[in-house]
Amino acid sequence: ELENTYGVIDWISDNFKKGSVQFSLMRQYTPMEKYEYENLNRCVADDEYEKAKEYMYLCGITDGYLQDADSAQSVFTPDFNNGAANYETS
Repeated sequence: ELENTYGVIDWISDNFKKGSVQFSLMRQYTPMEKYEYENLNRCVADDEYEKAKEYMYLCGITDGYLQDADSAQSVFTPDFNNGAANYETS
């Protein structure tokens, strides 16, 4: 399941000088409905994210951003059906 992720990391590593770009390894994907493809019906697993993070470091990408597991919550997803992003503020 990580082939595409590894491919993007490889491309960034191969095409940019080390330290010249900020890389964001995102994990906030949250399925909003039941999809035909089973792998789209779940959040990113902890072990998948850890493997991607380790691979990123092995490829020499150390500048950028990581996300905590709790970023994959529907509260962070805009209401796309409503035509506008509704964010709660505290």
